[in-house]
Amino acid sequence: MLPVPHPPALNVCAATARRIEEIVSRNRIRQEAGLPLLCILKELRRMKTTDDLAEFERFATRHREAVWDEVLAPVREAKGQSNEWDVPGCYSLIVNNLGTVNHPEPWYDSLCAPPQK
Repeated sequence: MLPVPHPPALNVCAATARRIEEIVSRNRIRQEAGLPLLCILKELRRMKTTDDLAEFERFATRHREAVWDEVLAPVREAKGQSNEWDVPGCYSLIVNNLGTVNHPEPWYDSLCAPPQK
């Protein structure tokens, strides 16, 4: 299979067109180097998966704290705790079904407790 110098016009979005152009360009280089050519469909799928994962990571980074606040709110409410306390790192702890915080270091649990009134 030879890379096509000018692929036929396809009815695809701009991102897919850009990815196809990149794959065709990489296939030209691979052909000159005597390497096997990339399968366009497999490479498109890989590139889209990578882009989607990066987009999700950006989304998760922006909204992580708000999601954890919403997830932990019922647990805190059931324990009669305020939802206003915040200790960096507590969001990475696992809250089990009983609403207790588990961490391998016992001293860490006291850091994540809400301030005493």
